Amino acid sequence: MAFPGGSNAAPPSITSIEDAYKPAFQEIARRAGVARTGACREETSHFERSADAARTPFLLPEQDYVLLSLGTAVLAPRPLDVSRPCVRVYGAFGSYDDALAHADVVRGVDAACSLVVAPRNEWLLLPQTEAARDDPEERARRLEKRLAAHYAARSASDAEFERVVREHAERPAPQEVPVEDEDARETREAEGIVYPPPRRLRAGAEVRGQNAVALCVVPDSVGGECLLKVLGCFETAAEADAWARNVASRRVTEDDIVVAPACEWCYPNAAHARSGSDHYRSDELQRIMDAAARNPQAVRDYKEWKREQDERKALEEEEEQARTALLEGAEEGDAMAIEEVVQ
Repeated sequence: MAFPGGSNAAPPSITSIEDAYKPAFQEIARRAGVARTGACREETSHFERSADAARTPFLLPEQDYVLLSLGTAVLAPRPLDVSRPCVRVYGAFGSYDDALAHADVVRGVDAACSLVVAPRNEWLLLPQTEAARDDPEERARRLEKRLAAHYAARSASDAEFERVVREHAERPAPQEVPVEDEDARETREAEGIVYPPPRRLRAGAEVRGQNAVALCVVPDSVGGECLLKVLGCFETAAEADAWARNVASRRVTEDDIVVAPACEWCYPNAAHARSGSDHYRSDELQRIMDAAARNPQAVRDYKEWKREQDERKALEEEEEQARTALLEGAEEGDAMAIEEVVQ
């Protein structure tokens, strides 16, 4: 929270403090009104269609199979930490044979990475064991188990949220992320030197007109057995974003849609971290999350301002004490001089 005049300004008046906190109280009142009316829970689970909505269908033509590389404990490039698997999507193709043909092109550029051809718009498991990698039945079993657990956890979270709203209960404060200590930072930096991240792809493996990909992700921060579903590939990230808002959000209502660059490594367990360009399907939720993103900086600004004011006040008190001591010393000297004259 910043006040006019910077650190050298006089302490704020009561009026300026009220003005500073007024937006916060207005936002609290607005949210209370929305909660009373229940309007935020009556909204649909997709974006409003924009005026320039693309005519691209949900089932994209000539995009039946996708070619990608997976980095897991059993697929190259193998990550140092299994909880950080990586994915690189090259593009989507009209047939399985077309995808295989492009796989030969990718091998000519990067022969060390794994290559997988999978149906578009179907969930894909990132295997962390040889059994899940080699046995289709085991892979399907684990995929269904992960999906069931994911949707069960989401349903439980939704039910808990509705209970809190209904009962006006107070939810426990989220735990703060622990700050990385010096030893952990040095270890991470050393590992980054010894075990460099997967190298970037050289030019030549791109699919023409497919520079961005829209996908869904189910993370697994413990075992790294994430799930991935590629929805489609597009020429630009803006086109992918517009398609996700105007088309895909009406069909994909239970999962988040992520837009990522094609032919670049991305990390499924980091896909849900706020990037600063997140868009929520509910306008009310968008406003709340935007405010939440701004709040930490506002708190830091206020703490910095408060620290500067405290330092300024302490300095003024020291100067006042020095002046007082100087005056007292001068008065004592004058008194001694008068006493000598009298004697």
